[in-house]
Amino acid sequence: MSFYEDISKYYDEIFPLKEKRKAFTLSILPDNLLEVLDIGCATGELSLYLAGQGRRVTGMDLDEKMILSASKKAKESGLTEPPRFLCRDMRRLGRDFPPQSFHAILCFGNTLPHLQGELETRNFLGQCHSLLKPGGKLVLQMVNFDFMMQSGEMDLPLIDTPNISFQRSYEFDAPQYNGRILFSSTLTFKKNNHNVENCIPLYPVSPQRLQELIKDAGFADPKALANETGKPFTSASPSLLLIVEK
Repeated sequence: MSFYEDISKYYDEIFPLKEKRKAFTLSILPDNLLEVLDIGCATGELSLYLAGQGRRVTGMDLDEKMILSASKKAKESGLTEPPRFLCRDMRRLGRDFPPQSFHAILCFGNTLPHLQGELETRNFLGQCHSLLKPGGKLVLQMVNFDFMMQSGEMDLPLIDTPNISFQRSYEFDAPQYNGRILFSSTLTFKKNNHNVENCIPLYPVSPQRLQELIKDAGFADPKALANETGKPFTSASPSLLLIVEK
């Protein structure tokens, strides 16, 4: 059983949709940006929120249990036009959707580094460019791995909820992963003190290189923010949020 299958039941407790993400996303999606693709949608909370705000949303995730949970929520939502949820691979967007299908593509939650190298990242960005309508927007969020490596901050804050605790850390000197880093986590279920441990290799593309790849894909210069508050990105920002227009 994969790690994401293990956490699907508790995903909304671990990563609740925050008001600042709702407000930020709506602020960059004017009313005329209707067709939205939410990549790495998990259990669908953001997709459902945007659908409730009049957007036509497609949510996709590689984990089947996440998509099953999201689809169940959509059926029970009472929305006139609920999101459609698909179990799909972000590396194969061009096979699943025709060109110029969307006004906006969202990729939150450090989903991008799950691509395993620069070639996959380059191909993904090219497919996003093809799928966006003229003037469409691509939004990418990820950890600033350069900052983490330079600061030596290998551990992310502990997530502690009534049902679980969730510990996460990065290992940057893992030569067997050929330039990738190792993301390790321990999920503890408090009811029975059962631990689920997991390791995933991630590709730590630097903010500078990512912005170069974005421009290579045909996009305009990206707007770089530190987070959803709108604070400008700097080398000391723990995270990177890019808004890119076609």
